[in-house]
Amino acid sequence: MSTTVEVSASSVPPARPRAEVLRRADGIELIGEFEDSGFKEPPHLARRADGQVVQLTELLYGVAEAADGERDLHEVAVEVSLRYARTVTAENVALLADKKLRPMGVLALRDGTTPELKKREPLMALRHRKPLLPEGVVNAGARLFTWLHRPAVTLTVLFAVAAFDAWLFGVHGIAAGLRSALYNPTLLLAVIGSVVVATVFHEFGHASACRYGGARPGVMGIGLYLVWPAFYCDVTDAYRLDRRGRLRTDLGGIYFNSIFALGMGGVYLATGEEAALLAAFVQHVIMLQQLLPLLRFDGYYVLTDLTGVPDILSRIKPIFRSLVRGVRREPKVAELKSWVRVVVTSYLVILIPALFFLFASMVMSAPRLLATVHDSLGLQVDRLAAAPGAAEAGVGVVRLLSLLMPVAAMSLSVSRVTRMTGRGLMRWSRGSGPRRVVAVGGAAVLIGAVGYVWWPNGDYQPIRPGERGTLGEALRQFGDAPGGRPSFTPEREAMYAPVATVRQEEAARREGRDPESAAPGQGPSQGDPTAPDPNAAGQEPGFDDEGGTSWPESGESEDYSTGGAIADPAPGGPTATPGTTSTAPPPSGTTTEPAPGTTTPPPSDTGTTTTEPPPPTTSTDTTTTAPDTTTTAPDTTTTAPDSTDSTETTPVAPESTTTSPDTTTTAPDTTTTAPDTTSTDPTTTETTPIP
Repeated sequence: MSTTVEVSASSVPPARPRAEVLRRADGIELIGEFEDSGFKEPPHLARRADGQVVQLTELLYGVAEAADGERDLHEVAVEVSLRYARTVTAENVALLADKKLRPMGVLALRDGTTPELKKREPLMALRHRKPLLPEGVVNAGARLFTWLHRPAVTLTVLFAVAAFDAWLFGVHGIAAGLRSALYNPTLLLAVIGSVVVATVFHEFGHASACRYGGARPGVMGIGLYLVWPAFYCDVTDAYRLDRRGRLRTDLGGIYFNSIFALGMGGVYLATGEEAALLAAFVQHVIMLQQLLPLLRFDGYYVLTDLTGVPDILSRIKPIFRSLVRGVRREPKVAELKSWVRVVVTSYLVILIPALFFLFASMVMSAPRLLATVHDSLGLQVDRLAAAPGAAEAGVGVVRLLSLLMPVAAMSLSVSRVTRMTGRGLMRWSRGSGPRRVVAVGGAAVLIGAVGYVWWPNGDYQPIRPGERGTLGEALRQFGDAPGGRPSFTPEREAMYAPVATVRQEEAARREGRDPESAAPGQGPSQGDPTAPDPNAAGQEPGFDDEGGTSWPESGESEDYSTGGAIADPAPGGPTATPGTTSTAPPPSGTTTEPAPGTTTPPPSDTGTTTTEPPPPTTSTDTTTTAPDTTTTAPDTTTTAPDSTDSTETTPVAPESTTTSPDTTTTAPDTTTTAPDTTSTDPTTTETTPIP
């Protein structure tokens, strides 16, 4: 007997209606957990089709990962619950999709279309981007430089750069390069052009480092950063790399700047052109600027990847406020690991003083720089006025414009930065009395300090040949700042003020004068600017400090035929120079004859004259020389100050001098001449005047 059981249709539970199917937006890429994150709970990353990277919590990332276009809300809820061991309902998934994932552009809309979202530009980001090189060209170029990121090559380059920097900033200095570029505007344009080339090379440093780590760089182009044009390279794909790979990508540009600076050092060694060292110095300034994290330079991304916190810029102020004892930690700080605060604080404590030192050194050196620009401007005007033809005049105009344009551009940049800083202080202090007091007081102190250093105090002097401009000199400026002229102290003035500037040297060449005589205060016929003036007040010409008769200075002569009076030399008369022997012609009507048997050879190379004495004659009588027999100008023989031997000439009558066979030797400028009679001891080489 069989039993038949009938089941009514009403006893079967009705089939669940299929809920909304979730699908990710077009072009969305799920990168995964942010490796080496500084958060206590590491975020997950996703990148949209427009390149925007968004941070997702673990739950949101799980929903986005399960929304494959086939699962509905219930199935996504089951998948997320199993994966993360937490109960998630379909209602929870629907709420997360509508309130979080779709507004962020991660999930498609209900009708299946991808939401059109405007890419959020971060604060102080590069704007108005214009791609110049497509992705394929950038990757091909990056492939050529990937070998530079090999560890052995990197260590070699860094060691060479360290040695070069020690020599440049510790020994040689940058003053000569700055002077060379300012006085030759063509070289100044070349230095500016090198900055453009180095910037492109900088971007290829990012691209090659990104490719070396295994990621793929994007397009390269140009944009506007604040008010300055800037190049950029899209290396967003580096987010998939580990911390080492990301840091290599962030520092790749600065690393290539150092390689470029090292190349400029090689140019200097090959050509001797000082402007190449100025280009190397500019690269160091750019590297220091790029490390600044307060703006979105490379330093921002370095600090971001070093700490594993993508929006580190918004957390710097809370981190510093948390260092104050007794202040409650803000949520932006509480969610970070403890070592992140140490890294951020250490980075800024090292970098900010270096930037302050650079800024303060530039402020204190501004008077010298402005004076050099002014002197160079006068030089270009002089060249333009002396141009013999239209072609030369055209070259002069180009040089003049080449000097004015960069100076005007830098002045404009400084003024814009000053206005931006002032506006920032006003916004920061708006609505707060204490902040306004701090802002006004700080601005007043800064303006007063700059005005004190820039006030004309004898320090507006062009850079002279021989000045170095080393790091040690820059450090000493801080100790000399209270004197009001740190860039050109009285000690430096005594050392370099007598040195002619480039403009003075060129003016001397045009006038047919020796450029060395073009020092400040020197006329066309003046000699050493440090030589004492024998005609100065209080000093009697022709006599030393002890009352003895001294040799006359260059350009002077003494004529004893007029009773010992000192006569000025005739125009065109003989002028002695160091290292030569000059014989003044005898006065008119007077004849000077040497003693018989005495031979006067030509001057020697050492600037001394050796007179061969006649055979010795033994006599016990004193030889008396008639004062009117022969008149000998005591400046007949002029001896270089640096010689050790000189000939002592004594006015004597012919055949009346008895001299020892030995050569007469006296100290320079110590000849003592008796105006009337001379008694010579035949056994000595010293001449003793008779009162």
